[in-house]
Amino acid sequence: MFQKLTSLLGSHKVFEPQAVDQAWLQDQRGRFTSTPLAVVFPHSQDDVVRLVRFCCDQNLSVVPQGGNTGLVGGAVAGGDRQILVNFSQMNRIRALYPQDRVVVAEAGCTLLQINDAAGAHGLRFPLGLSVADRCRLGGNIATNAGGINVLRHGMTRHLIYGVEGVLADGTPLHHLVRVPKNNVGFDVAQLFIGTEGTLGLITAASLKLVSLPQNTLSVMVGCQDLVFATSLLHRLLGETADNVESFEIMSREALDLVVQHRGIAVPLKTKAPWVILTQIILPHFVNPQQVLPALTESLKADDVAVAMTQEDQETLWYPRRELPWVQGPSIKNDVAVPLSELPSFLETTQTLLARAVPGIRPIIFGHLGDGNLHYNLLPPLGQAPETFLDQAPQLHDLVYTQVMRHHGSISAEHGLGRIKKNLYQQYADSGVLSATQRIKQIMDPHHRLNPEL
Repeated sequence: MFQKLTSLLGSHKVFEPQAVDQAWLQDQRGRFTSTPLAVVFPHSQDDVVRLVRFCCDQNLSVVPQGGNTGLVGGAVAGGDRQILVNFSQMNRIRALYPQDRVVVAEAGCTLLQINDAAGAHGLRFPLGLSVADRCRLGGNIATNAGGINVLRHGMTRHLIYGVEGVLADGTPLHHLVRVPKNNVGFDVAQLFIGTEGTLGLITAASLKLVSLPQNTLSVMVGCQDLVFATSLLHRLLGETADNVESFEIMSREALDLVVQHRGIAVPLKTKAPWVILTQIILPHFVNPQQVLPALTESLKADDVAVAMTQEDQETLWYPRRELPWVQGPSIKNDVAVPLSELPSFLETTQTLLARAVPGIRPIIFGHLGDGNLHYNLLPPLGQAPETFLDQAPQLHDLVYTQVMRHHGSISAEHGLGRIKKNLYQQYADSGVLSATQRIKQIMDPHHRLNPEL
């Protein structure tokens, strides 16, 4: 079988698992290991078409992989009847249309590569992720990635005009639309976005570009509670005509972790329970010094730090960017709750968690502007991480039950993958489940695409 595949695609594209960088075979969190028949690195859509048709003939399955930066085990090939398809070699910027504000990029392009190309024209692709130098476009689309700029620019699905891909039977699909208005039949691109490679394989996409911000300022605010934080967001959106690029939050416990592990100082006078970080885009002709008094007054906060130069803004944002990397073993929850429900959700959930595990340490941070919190749980001081992690199913259930009671989502931006596959069955509406199963049966009747999901 391996030799047939090599003859079909070429020995420079097909490898035995032991012959590739083992990082491709291990998921980002080290929970799953791929054990595929082969690892294929296609160079074109035609390669993917031939591969999928070969898999149809040989009754093999296909698992697509981008930069392998996902956090839910969604790009792991689970058996020797599966082919792991890594798109890192499909990494060309095919075209860039500055007047249209559109770039056409292949699935293996990194966000950094796309933004380097767009930046030469004063433009950018505004998907803001901390792993922009490693994550790849196909994976971003397949998981409908979020990030820090969702408040202003939306999720990945709001930034995609069209896709090129391959269906489960090997049929190529060419839909690289360059216009935002295109109401011709079904929006086929949406079948690829957020479905984690279960309905088709993405080979390229046409992306919406926006102007590079020329004039920004960043603000760090210490606040006492979430009621103040959400009212601050509402005020800023109103007073800046919705020009708030991002609005992040960190609990004091989360911020203290970064201070401890990175040895940094925080430019606030007090140790407020919550810290807000926001970036505001100003018109290019406005001097930030001129708006600073009015901005400071509108914040109505006692503890504020403002950064106006690019260097100072990078320093202000450093704790937030480092936070995901300093937590150690933890139980991770990527959830979203409506802003109006957040204070109640946090109060109730904190009480229940403290009762279930005295001394538990919630590390809460994330994208408050769109209600997305990374509600991570660290063990009580002195408790072995392994013992604590054994309680993950019960603690996930506790958190997710409260998320649903507060009309939220148990997976805000990371997708479902292997980790949350069963939770989807548990928490999703029965009608939604039925629709999902029917679409899958039509698009991939033999469950050939990413079958572990």
